[in-house]
Amino acid sequence: MIDRTRVSLAYSYDAPESPSFLTGAEAQLFYQEATTTELLEETRASGSAFPGQPVFRDTENRFVADSYGGNLQLRSDFTTGSVSHRLTYGLDVSNTFNSRPRDRIETNLNTGESTNVIPPDTFPVKDFPDGNTLRLGVYAQDELEVGPLDIIAGLRFDHYDLSTDPDEAFTRNGAEAADLTASAFSPRIALLYEATPELSLYGQYARGFRAPLYSEINSGFTNLTSPFFKYETLSNPELEPETSDSFELGIRGNFPQVDFRLTGFYNTYDNFIETFVGAGTRCLVDVDPCPTFAPPFSFDTQVVNQFQTQNVARARIYGIEAGGEYRFDPRGYGFSLLGSLAWVRGDDLTADQPLPSVNPLTAVVGLRYRAPEDRWRAEFLSTIVGKARTPEDTTFFVPDAYAVFDLIGSYDPTPNLGLSLGVYNLLNTEYYAYSEVRTVDANAPNIQRFTQPGINVRVGLSYRF
Repeated sequence: MIDRTRVSLAYSYDAPESPSFLTGAEAQLFYQEATTTELLEETRASGSAFPGQPVFRDTENRFVADSYGGNLQLRSDFTTGSVSHRLTYGLDVSNTFNSRPRDRIETNLNTGESTNVIPPDTFPVKDFPDGNTLRLGVYAQDELEVGPLDIIAGLRFDHYDLSTDPDEAFTRNGAEAADLTASAFSPRIALLYEATPELSLYGQYARGFRAPLYSEINSGFTNLTSPFFKYETLSNPELEPETSDSFELGIRGNFPQVDFRLTGFYNTYDNFIETFVGAGTRCLVDVDPCPTFAPPFSFDTQVVNQFQTQNVARARIYGIEAGGEYRFDPRGYGFSLLGSLAWVRGDDLTADQPLPSVNPLTAVVGLRYRAPEDRWRAEFLSTIVGKARTPEDTTFFVPDAYAVFDLIGSYDPTPNLGLSLGVYNLLNTEYYAYSEVRTVDANAPNIQRFTQPGINVRVGLSYRF
């Protein structure tokens, strides 16, 4: 359940022919209160607080995100000689308050006794401390048009301030809270050359800045319920903002029968932020080696896997992205061949090993049919995913490469009404999505539960007002 209240005030001014320096302006002020509430009622044969006894569990999870702020964007259109300029400049500022309380009561159905002490937690708890995040950005950008060449040059200043207010609901689980203040200038220059009306080339350099989220710096969630896989997240008060230098070159084509795009990029990072990577383990009992889930000797692992968002001092990510479609009929309907490719490599230059957060090679190829007037269409697609590059000594599960096939169709009875039908994973292939298992132990006995759905059918209905 989401309870949201938003009030905003907007202003717009557009006068491209005005003799004054200011030819356009947009401004907005806003205030928003948003609370997401999840209510869960369960009856269990055995409770965490009352082992071996039937219980009723009442849980309330809330996520509060209240924010206010505003933005102002000004525009000036002018010429210098034969060069046209569009100068855009302004600022945006916002403040966001976040809170994530969880409350739970467990009641013994035999005795009627209730408690908020439900191992490993004493409720209410907070996975993150209450926090206010102030963001301020000031920017200026000039778009220059010189014949077939467009040049975009810009500079942005960002200021980020996170202040936390930890209370007992957060600190009782032993987690740490930290504040962060950071600022950075980020220049950008981009070139777009229109070789012909159908063909364009582009390139850009951009300096990037990313401050860590409040939930990445401050975290204290523990889950010991599963007999197979127990885990907890750790705060990282030492987490630093990430900065990057990004280079990109590309070409785009849009012809009557062919569309295509090809982009190459190379990014270097200082203090690259790796979100919730493996940070070690701890044992719930003072035994060496720590008991794991290994029937018949143990039916409940005592190993707690720890995850933490960390900085990689120096990193790089580079790759190629491509895509296109060839239409047999230049009028745009009938059959066509389509495809896309994303090949990305990431390296931790400090440890001289692959970055495990980078997804493996992904390619999509298919055959598409569009009826005249595009009233109905059908696609047969194959998605091919390679094996991820990971450190040689990784202890996490790395799934094999796979290919899946899908058949998708849609029909629009009216301009407003749309129907869709898809049969996915036609060959019932067993496969894993790397992003969902990259932090799962390779020897986890329940690894099968992470498999993606086998052959399945989805039906959709949409209406556009």
